[in-house]
Amino acid sequence: MRATLLALAAVAVGCASRLEPTTVDVVRPAPVPPAAPPAAPTLTSGRIVALADGGALVIDADSGLLVRTDRSGAAAAQLAIGHDAGHLAYDPAADLGFVADRDGDRVVVVDVGRMAPVAEWRTPAEPFGVALTPDRATVLVTTVADRTLVAFDAGSGAEQWRAALGAEPRGLAIAPDGSRALIASIGRGELDDVALAGAHPVTRIAFDLDCDRCQSGDMVARGTGAVMFLDPQRAVASFQREVPEASFARGDRYGGGSFFPPVSHHLAFFTFEVGGAPPTAQTVAQIAEHQPRALAWDAGGDALLVAGLGSDTVLHLPGLTRGTKDGIEGQASSAMLQVAARCGPDGIAITRERDALVWCGFSRSILRVSGLAGGGRFADDARVSAGPTLAASSWTELEHDGHVLFHVSRAAIHADGALACATCHPEGRADGLTWHIGGRRHQTPMLGGRLAGTAPYKWDGSDPTLAASLATTARRLHGRELDAGQIAALSAYLEALPPPRPPTRDPAAVARGRLLFEGELACATCHEGPRYTDGDRHTFDRNPAYDTPSLIGLAASAPYFHDGSAETLDDLLRGYGTARGMADFDALSPADRADLRAFLETL
Repeated sequence: MRATLLALAAVAVGCASRLEPTTVDVVRPAPVPPAAPPAAPTLTSGRIVALADGGALVIDADSGLLVRTDRSGAAAAQLAIGHDAGHLAYDPAADLGFVADRDGDRVVVVDVGRMAPVAEWRTPAEPFGVALTPDRATVLVTTVADRTLVAFDAGSGAEQWRAALGAEPRGLAIAPDGSRALIASIGRGELDDVALAGAHPVTRIAFDLDCDRCQSGDMVARGTGAVMFLDPQRAVASFQREVPEASFARGDRYGGGSFFPPVSHHLAFFTFEVGGAPPTAQTVAQIAEHQPRALAWDAGGDALLVAGLGSDTVLHLPGLTRGTKDGIEGQASSAMLQVAARCGPDGIAITRERDALVWCGFSRSILRVSGLAGGGRFADDARVSAGPTLAASSWTELEHDGHVLFHVSRAAIHADGALACATCHPEGRADGLTWHIGGRRHQTPMLGGRLAGTAPYKWDGSDPTLAASLATTARRLHGRELDAGQIAALSAYLEALPPPRPPTRDPAAVARGRLLFEGELACATCHEGPRYTDGDRHTFDRNPAYDTPSLIGLAASAPYFHDGSAETLDDLLRGYGTARGMADFDALSPADRADLRAFLETL
């Protein structure tokens, strides 16, 4: 496999969606005094870390292998962790890795030199993000299904405390002064900000949505891909701006149709006071990198690197601590790295020599990008070398093709190549939004675990097969027609997607809720079988007929009903929303509702 520096892409304050060989000015946040120490890589969870010998330690979500590589990117040793593994953290002083086994509900502590497990710590359901506090005494872990941040003693593995998080938490970053942790979410438009002292209160930091040139309409933030601290006073996070209902809605395109794509990708720079609570400033810049999943800070070059999974690009953003008091203006460019097979950058790390190590999640290999230390422009001076494939994919060949197609931005799916399936369905889940389509409001449905054997498709049941549904989606995005091979690959991948992990609930409450579901309320009349759907259409309260949705992954699929009119399961069980008449929820006591909710959340 041979990598070449193919093209340049731009970082823009506006809303251009195409990747163009040009650069523009970017307004950046006010500088912080240079005495502030930079954040260490141990403070940020991720898929890859650079080792002192020039090699890397990487966790591959596809195969579930933890791999230590040499300088060339070839495997030196490996250890099986578990399929769909989460992030890792590395303590260079102790030569220990801390890896999240997402399916196994554990953190595996690994002696990296011997590549051997030395301990495992049980966690709440579905651990994902892992990071070390500055004194390396505490390991923080986010859990997806149980929505918690858990603190473990780094030596004994004893749990110290835990804090409740919002929906869909993923990666995390810890401030270099140990004051706070920021947690990213793929399903919300905010960061969880957890104080690491006292009672560990959790506050929410919303993203700034001001964008003069974006599509006009009700704008929301979603899909935080990555978060990290640059130093104690500054942090950066990537996110998406989405316009599910344009103010000049027309046609059957997602968002109602406009000249601009309804989704754009951005970086938000936050400035904090030392020891302060909320950020004192936030500056946002749009970028061309699609699904920016990983960040790295090149302190020696005063530059941020951003990996775009869906665009196969790496953005080099220099000059973050130089400039005037009111802001910094300068030029930045990103290099598009194209290899023989799609890379899918899902992790990035900086070596001691200031090379960038890019983890390719699609090809399961490492790209080494040299030239950061040259003093010139990254896009002009970068030299790229590709290591070998480190692990076999857990997908079949057809499923893997669909996995790649699902995540990359291509004209076959969206006319401008600005959107991918994963833009609105991160990890095969949902963005938690309701979109304006053809004069109606349709909630983004959960995909994982819900598609095999659940025909018909779309909320109105208008597509009899999954292939027809995929063709309709591409048409609504004004994409070029998907060919038969692409539809087959996407169908195979989507049908193989696992369901979301359910949260932990009291078994007795779940059992009581099941009795209500199957008995008194007769919910199983329509939501029947292993997929909890009868494959039919029903009409409620003078609404048009809608397909019976599968209830798989219900806890992770808010809001509810076809139009998203019930924000929470509690709203649904109180009879709120437009789909009335399904069951007599009014007759339920508060205890019955709690039991029924507990059962539904375990589906």
